[in-house]
Amino acid sequence: MQGKKQTAKEPVKLREKKLKNGNLSLYLDFYYEGVREFEFLKLYLIGKPKDKQERQSNATVLELAQRIKAKRTEELLTGALNLSSKNQGTVDFVQYYQAYINQYTKADHRVLSACLAKI
Repeated sequence: MQGKKQTAKEPVKLREKKLKNGNLSLYLDFYYEGVREFEFLKLYLIGKPKDKQERQSNATVLELAQRIKAKRTEELLTGALNLSSKNQGTVDFVQYYQAYINQYTKADHRVLSACLAKI
C-alpha cells in the first residue's frame, strides 16, 4: 500500500474563479509565512472554447499568467514583494485600552475603568 505522493508546496499558486457568464477569472494566491493574500490579474479564460481561435486565446492568456506567477514567486522569495505579517502591529491590549480610557470624554468613563479592572 503506497502513501500519498509528497509535492513541494509553492508560495504562489495560480487559481481560477468561475464568473457568471461562464468564463474564468485568473488570480494569484499567495501563502507565505502564515499570511494569505490574493492578487487578481484581470486575465480571463473562455469557459468552454468553441473553436481553435478561442483555445489559442486561452493558451496565450494562461502562458502570460504563468509568467506573472513566476515573477511574483521570485519577488516573494527575494523579499521584493512584501506581504503583511501576522506579528506586525501586535500591541498589548491593556496598554491600548488604558490609553483609550484616558482620552475617553463621555459620562460612562467609570464603566470602562471597571472593565479594565476585571482584566
